[in-house]
Order: sequence, then C-alpha cells, then structure tokens
Amino acid sequence: MSFFKDLKAASDVQKVEDRVGGAGFAKIDATGLYKFTIVKAYAGKSLGGAYNVTIHFKEDNGAKFSIVEYITSGTEKGSKEYYLDKDGNKQPLPGYNKIKNLDNLLGYDREFPETRLGQVMLWDYDSKAEVPVEKDIVTEWIGKKVSALIIKKLEDKYNNTTQTDIKFEVEHFLDYKTNQTRNEKFNNLSGFKDKWLEVHTADFVVDKRVGSKESVTGTPLHNVTVESNDFPFDF
Repeated sequence: MSFFKDLKAASDVQKVEDRVGGAGFAKIDATGLYKFTIVKAYAGKSLGGAYNVTIHFKEDNGAKFSIVEYITSGTEKGSKEYYLDKDGNKQPLPGYNKIKNLDNLLGYDREFPETRLGQVMLWDYDSKAEVPVEKDIVTEWIGKKVSALIIKKLEDKYNNTTQTDIKFEVEHFLDYKTNQTRNEKFNNLSGFKDKWLEVHTADFVVDKRVGSKESVTGTPLHNVTVESNDFPFDF
C-alpha cells in the first residue's frame, strides 16, 4: 500500500508555466545544469504532518547530492498539495510541482508517486556508518536518470547572522536525454534550458542572509538575487 494512499490531489490546481526567473555536495558547487541517476528515493512526514519525498542522486561525474521536497502542507492546513493565491486560485506547492514533474518525466502519469515499504541504507551518526532503515520507498524511480537545473543559495546558518549556510536547490527537473522540462516534453517545445542558463550563470547566487551582500570566501556575489521566504504555509 502506497505511503500516499490517504492523499487525493485537487483537480482544479493551476498549471505552472516554465519560468526562467530573476536576473555542499562533492562537485555540486555552482548554479547550473547537472545530470543524475536516482540511487535512493523514499517518502516521509514532518513533525507537523507535511508529506515529503527525499531523493539521493549520483551525478554523472560521481558527485553525490540529496534533496527533501515537501509536497503537502501540514496537518493543521489539511495536508494539501496546493495553496490559495490572492485571487483564490489553487496553486501547487513548489515541492509538489517539482515531484510531479519528475514523476512525469520518468514516465508516470499520476497524482503521487507509488511507494513500497522496504529498507534503505542511510548514514547513522552514532554508528558512523550506513545502517538499514525502514522507509516507504519509491522503487520505480531507483536507477532512473534525470537532469536538473540547480541554484546555489546562501542563508544564515541556524538563524545565526555570523555564519553562512551554502545550499543547492533544484529549481527544475529536465528529461535526461533531451533536457526538456515536463511542459516542453508534453507540448513538443524546447529552449527553456538555454534561456535559464543565460540568466543563471555559474556564479549566480541567491542570497537570503539577513543583511546579505557580505562576501563569503570563494563565493562570487556579483550576480546576486536577494529573495525573501514566500511560502504561505507551515511544515
């Protein structure tokens, strides 16, 4: 039985267009296009009841990279995969949109990925080794290949303005072979990847630090976008 069996996606959520946007793991060290194989993928819930999907990737050059995408709001907000915009329209949560696009690009047409209970080898800090952990695994994704457009971000570490946390966030998943977005692939379009890379060069950084504009050693900041938190929900 799938981990997402209790979820039902709304049928009237607005479609998300591909947007180019505004002007540390191993070798994943800069904004850009990366090509991955999925090595682990499993579902979970936050303490607040928000459903999420964790994915571990291996980049074609051997680098390891992992993400956690929240695909619903928390229990208090109904565990919905959408939020209401100012006009009352249902807009998909960013994490849900990314995971659904990834699922589509891998060949599946459904509201949520299917999962199966099993064991995943995960790092245990006490044991200082990987140990088997029971998880709801998205088995159909394992071994599949996908490309991703990734943005480098700077944030205050644990809300401490004297320390900087460098993060890498997937903004768009693409077809591994064609580098098309989900929208492009299903509408016989192309070109989004090139437009995105024109705007998001290797030294593109989104700086979300309080006070920002302060240089971090080894991080070029001459192409910076300052961005505020814009999620209208809690996890």
